[in-house]
Amino acid sequence: LILLGLGIFISPIAIIIQLIKLYVDEFNVDYFYYYFDKSSEYYNPLHGYYLIINNMGNIFLIVSSVFIGILFVKRKASFRLYYSGYKIFSVLFLAINLLMIYFFTGASMNSDETILFRTETSALFKIIIQACIWIPYVWYSDRSRHTFVDQPIEIIN
Repeated sequence: LILLGLGIFISPIAIIIQLIKLYVDEFNVDYFYYYFDKSSEYYNPLHGYYLIINNMGNIFLIVSSVFIGILFVKRKASFRLYYSGYKIFSVLFLAINLLMIYFFTGASMNSDETILFRTETSALFKIIIQACIWIPYVWYSDRSRHTFVDQPIEIIN
């Protein structure tokens, strides 16, 4: 469970670092003008909505990973369910993200988009492998089943 715990506590930090690396050059960009103003040459409301939903999904991943960390420390029985849901959501989120990148760029990807697509593809495979290892471990290992149980509150007299 030590490796699982390390992964849980490193996860929100890793997501934040990846987002900063991804958006460091784009903090001052007005995407609402780019994608929602009809006078812009980049006008594409669907792409704008995708970016908004993508950022909300990333925020959800950060918040939920902190929540899962709290459940892990408190050794709650609900940890197993929430952790499994978190991993499945991560896989689905990255898969949809890959499909949307391909949808918006198509076969005419430039070099930056190709690098992004390859990076996201490798991240998807890593998340799938992690999910295939850790979800069964959390549900079927004796150590996990005996650790994540709701502890009764003991009153000391």
